[in-house]
Amino acid sequence: MARPRSFEPEEALEKAKNVFWAKGFDATSLADLTGAMGINKFSLYATFGDKRSLFLKCLQHYRKTAVATQFACLQNPAGISGIEQFFEQILTMPEASKAGGCLMMNSLVELSGQYPEIDKIIQDHFKWVEKQFVHALRDAQTTGDLAVIANVEERAQGLIALTQGVIALNKAKFGRRMAKAAVQDGLNSLAA
Repeated sequence: MARPRSFEPEEALEKAKNVFWAKGFDATSLADLTGAMGINKFSLYATFGDKRSLFLKCLQHYRKTAVATQFACLQNPAGISGIEQFFEQILTMPEASKAGGCLMMNSLVELSGQYPEIDKIIQDHFKWVEKQFVHALRDAQTTGDLAVIANVEERAQGLIALTQGVIALNKAKFGRRMAKAAVQDGLNSLAA
């Protein structure tokens, strides 16, 4: 008869995500993971699979929890005010969150092209983010807050790049002033 789990898988996954977020995939050892998760290797493998399988689950968990919460302000009706609220939220993220940057971007930089299944999750993530910005931009066009532009998708991609730049500057801890200026410039360009 199998023994019941002595840990909550969702809590263990959150702890593993935080280790990967702080150290990256390659630098994270099984000992780092089991120590943070409070489980042994057998439980890790039995519940989550190998390190890469666990990492994939962590990326999906990150997207489902942290990212979805950050982008909630871009839902109906969003428009320019939703985009402004989104960037204000990014600029004022707590220090603990800023230290890690964006787990998806960190993973893209570290692992791009090495694991097709990781690349797919990251690509799907950025497609989803683009859709959130496209939605807000189209709302802004409908309300007249934004002039009709030919390629809303390109503008949304620019907002993704701005988001990642702001997060990177915040992660660096010396770039808050630059990040604020970049956001203001990006928001001003929407009004143009």
